[in-house]
Amino acid sequence: MSKARKLITNTLILSIGNLGSKFAAIILVPLYTHFLSQSEFGIADVLTTTITVLTPIFAVSIADAVFRFTLDPESERSEVFTNGAIVTIIGVFVSTLLIPAVSFFVGQQFAIFLMISVSISIVNSLLSNFMKVVDKVLIFTLSGIVNAICLLVTNLIFLVKFRLGLEGYLISAIISGVAGIVFIIIFGKISYFFKIKYFSIAKIREMMRYSFPLIPNAMSWWLTNDANRIIILAFVGPAANGLYAVANKIPAIFSMFFSIFAQAWQISAVEEFDAKDRSEFYSIVLQRMIEFSMIFNATILLFLKDIMKCFVSTNFYNSWQLVPFLLLTVMYSNVSSFVGTTYIAAKKTTMITVTTFLGMGINILLGLVLVRIFGVQGVIVGGAIGFFVIAVIRILNTRNLVSFKINYILLVCDHIVLGLMIIVLFSDLVSSRIETIGNTLLLLLMLYLNKDFFYSIKKLINRRKSKHV
Repeated sequence: MSKARKLITNTLILSIGNLGSKFAAIILVPLYTHFLSQSEFGIADVLTTTITVLTPIFAVSIADAVFRFTLDPESERSEVFTNGAIVTIIGVFVSTLLIPAVSFFVGQQFAIFLMISVSISIVNSLLSNFMKVVDKVLIFTLSGIVNAICLLVTNLIFLVKFRLGLEGYLISAIISGVAGIVFIIIFGKISYFFKIKYFSIAKIREMMRYSFPLIPNAMSWWLTNDANRIIILAFVGPAANGLYAVANKIPAIFSMFFSIFAQAWQISAVEEFDAKDRSEFYSIVLQRMIEFSMIFNATILLFLKDIMKCFVSTNFYNSWQLVPFLLLTVMYSNVSSFVGTTYIAAKKTTMITVTTFLGMGINILLGLVLVRIFGVQGVIVGGAIGFFVIAVIRILNTRNLVSFKINYILLVCDHIVLGLMIIVLFSDLVSSRIETIGNTLLLLLMLYLNKDFFYSIKKLINRRKSKHV
């Protein structure tokens, strides 16, 4: 199997398991916007994203180490999992102990939900990562489906039937998370891999030396968004944060699909890192990823207003204005994460921490300055610039590991097309029909500029057909 075809195959396999709960959370947005107020939705979103930020902290990103070390041919799977599980158990214990302290800041009800959910997220991350690399992808896939079904059913019960509002939303999230974990523990036969005889302080230290620098990288997208939410809450208000939370759901689809691809890419990046042609392979994949991102963003911009009309209630419709620059933010975040995988493959993760903190610092600083001038849009632009800086620094810094070759002329042209589409969207001087025609023509131009992306897909399909003839 060719490198590219293997990467695509792994992406498709992993997507089935990932799409479950993530896609369910997205399609439930109309339900949330109907049964939750703007302020309630804003609070729920802050709590949910805070869980994602706290998860790598309490687990010291040990799930990433379990994923990477299990891929090493010389590693004993049970040894890697056992020591990773011990670190995870300690993280769960610490998060439980901190409930009283957290209650002081957010209240007892939210503190209990927050720390229980962090514990669930820690355990789920460990189990899911391990299932992906021990040939139990089907179990991982089915656990995602179980999670999605539970999320849907419990939301219908607590939000629609009992009208519990924010409380129902929180309870539903806990139940669905626990259901997915229980499924993996039972059907993934986790007890077979957990063997206390493999407990080793030395192994834990080795794994943590690898995983600890990954904590900021795991937090980067979500911490940036959390910081932005705090800035918006402080300077604009909870209603604006509710609009920001809804607007994030569209880019979240983009981020969701990239996260699935990134899991498959990590496997390929590690396996191909010692190959002589790794720079060529890495560069081709990065270039195709950028081309896909541009096409995806342009397509969303063309149908953005129509999507928002169908996707959310009228109270949240104006959130479409926040989506264009959020799409750019996600794209830059994805590129920076892709290039950061080079450090992971080389087991040199310290630079990930340095670049991540630099980007987050730029985001927060610009957010605080621009929010006073442009409101919520200023905060979003600050985030986009922060991730753009991370991507550029990583591309330059990894030259001694992998020399990335990017079509910069095409990159500039694509940005010009996206910029024109955004201008058309915000223009009050054209009718909706002219707006649609104008952006349709710009999308066609985008497709033409990035025609190499489609040639690559066609080439892979033709190779597969010829192989089966």
